[in-house]
Amino acid sequence: MLHPAIISPSFHTSRGKHNVVIVDKHGYDTCEAPSGAYEQSSGFDHVYLKKGENYFICSKPGQCKLNMKMMINVE
Repeated sequence: MLHPAIISPSFHTSRGKHNVVIVDKHGYDTCEAPSGAYEQSSGFDHVYLKKGENYFICSKPGQCKLNMKMMINVE
């Protein structure tokens, strides 16, 4: 079993059209990124996962509401 700190999914997106923002469950459910949230938008972005639920959204206008979001659960 891999240690959670080693797991690092990559997000391949259209640069400028999409981004990856780490949010909490509320941000995921409401499609709202917190003020000052770090936005990754290179088109080839990596994140490190913590144990438990990890939430990500695209904060570009309208994208999250079209289900451009993801939850990854690490056990």
